Amino acid sequence: MSVALSAVGAVAAPLIGAGAVAHYRARRAERRFPPTGRFATVDGRKLHVVESGAGRPVLLIHGAAGRAADILPPMRAALGDGVRLIAPDRAGTGWSDSFAGAPRLQRHADDLAALIAAEGLERPLVVGHSYGASVALRLALEHPER
Repeated sequence: MSVALSAVGAVAAPLIGAGAVAHYRARRAERRFPPTGRFATVDGRKLHVVESGAGRPVLLIHGAAGRAADILPPMRAALGDGVRLIAPDRAGTGWSDSFAGAPRLQRHADDLAALIAAEGLERPLVVGHSYGASVALRLALEHPER
């Protein structure tokens, strides 16, 4: 019996240590890169939204491994201040809450349609980068009124 407990301890200790290191690194990253926008509630979850400029609304959807802070600066540099850029962190990325269960294109598209409605955006131009382009396409197909 004690051999079995030793084996469990030998496996559990590194896993617990790795979890503690991951937790520490996540908290350190949160301190280094605090949220720069505001939070909107969609389907009971918080979406972090960063905005810049004024004028026609342009919804920016970042790629799979990105966040709003990655896509907003280059688009602002390219488009200037004549448009209103709205860049949410997709659910489960950046500072936005995760979905319960697996994220799917449809869920991201539904989130963004709800965000567009909640923000009162009048048929924004939607720009997607990488995976965000797939989300943008699904948004257009499933929510053409938005």
